[in-house]
Amino acid sequence: MLAFPSPRWRTAFGATSLAANNDPGLKLGKASLITPNIFLSDYYTARDEKELVKLGITHVVSVLEHDPHIPRCIPVTNKLRIQITDRPDVDILVHLDRTTDFLRLALEEPTNKVLVHCFQGISRSATVVCAYLTSTGMTAKEAVKFVKSKRGIVRPNTGFTRQLEIYAKRYEVSQPRRESRFTRNIRKLKIGDGVSARIRRFKAKGAEPVEVQEEDK
Repeated sequence: MLAFPSPRWRTAFGATSLAANNDPGLKLGKASLITPNIFLSDYYTARDEKELVKLGITHVVSVLEHDPHIPRCIPVTNKLRIQITDRPDVDILVHLDRTTDFLRLALEEPTNKVLVHCFQGISRSATVVCAYLTSTGMTAKEAVKFVKSKRGIVRPNTGFTRQLEIYAKRYEVSQPRRESRFTRNIRKLKIGDGVSARIRRFKAKGAEPVEVQEEDK
């Protein structure tokens, strides 16, 4: 039986579950399709081999402090683990280049599908997905709004939100024209209507992520 390191985890989980039950727009747990190739989910979905196979998941990004023990159906080379807790004072920014690069490389193959998860699929993993989307031309606010429209419970904590805005600024400065073009077209994006193909057209051709020394948490 799972044991959590702090009663706050159980309290937070219970509060979120109650909110999800009271609001039909919230979806807790199961994987949410953000783009045709990116899923956002909780810890339990990421550990469910049958569900991973059913969804066609080829790569997994885990963003939580404990080893999630991802099923063997996902090769070791296709797993990325970022070991951080969900607190506003935690430095997630130092990891975003690495997660974005991992997603980019995985999605170069159109048939690949990536599952990004934390414990509940609300803050840490959502920030990682949003960071990737900002690298394609979205602003931080646009990315959060878009991801939340696909998974209603998404809510990066205040510290992660600030760091996401800092991360997004790098791309806004280096590619303002492409960002503007993306902003005009993102309103038309719908799941199943070539989202991944459109996103790839707006990916940076010359900009490289800033190298950041990763720190152990």
